[in-house]
Amino acid sequence: MDPGDWPIVVTKRAAEAAADLFGFGDRWRAQDWLEDRIAADGVVLAEAELPGPVRGRRSPSGHFVVVDGAFALPLAPRRGADETWAATDCVAFPRARSRVDPLLLRGWDLLELVNFLPHAVERFVERTGVPEQDARGALVELVGPTARAQTRPPVWAGTRDADFHLVAGEDDRYCLPCRSGPDEVRPYDAVTFIQRDEAPAQGPPAPTGEAL
Repeated sequence: MDPGDWPIVVTKRAAEAAADLFGFGDRWRAQDWLEDRIAADGVVLAEAELPGPVRGRRSPSGHFVVVDGAFALPLAPRRGADETWAATDCVAFPRARSRVDPLLLRGWDLLELVNFLPHAVERFVERTGVPEQDARGALVELVGPTARAQTRPPVWAGTRDADFHLVAGEDDRYCLPCRSGPDEVRPYDAVTFIQRDEAPAQGPPAPTGEAL
C-alpha cells in the first residue's frame, strides 16, 4: 500500500496539541475534529512538499498529513501496526488576518480564530456557577456547536465596542464581543461573556477602548 493511503491514528499528544491551539474544551473533541478533517481533506505529503506556511517543519518519518489552511500533523510509523501512521503532534497554519473573515465561519471553524480572555471566562463562571477549573472547557463546549459571528450585537445585549460579536445558543442567548488580538493563530480575543437573561434589555454603549 502506498504510504499516502495508510490509515492515520491521532495520538493523545496530537489531540492535546490541537485542543490547545484551536481552543477545544478537551482532547476528545479535538481528536474527533482532527479525524473528521483528515478524512475529508487530509493529504499525506513529504517534508519537501509542505506548503509555504509550514515549510521547513520536520517529522519522525519525513511525512505529514496536511489539511491546507488548517493544520499539519507530523507522522511516525505506528508501533505494532504495519502500514499505519501515528500523528504525533499538531502544527497550526499561520493565518493571514486579512484573509480570514470570521463572518463567513460558523461553529468550531469560527472558534479556531477566537481566544477566550480571562475576563470572559470569569464572567461565564459568575453567570453559570461552573467550577473555575472546568470553566474554559465548559464555555467552549457551550458556544462551539452554534457559534456564528455578526457585526452588531443582539438587541438585548446593548452596544459594545468590538470587531464582531460571537453569538451562540438557542435564540442567540449568549454573546461574546471579540476584538483583534496579538495571536496570529487565534487573532481575535473574546473580551467578555454576556447571557441574555442576565443582561438589561437596553444599555449605554461602552466607551471605546474600555475593558469589558
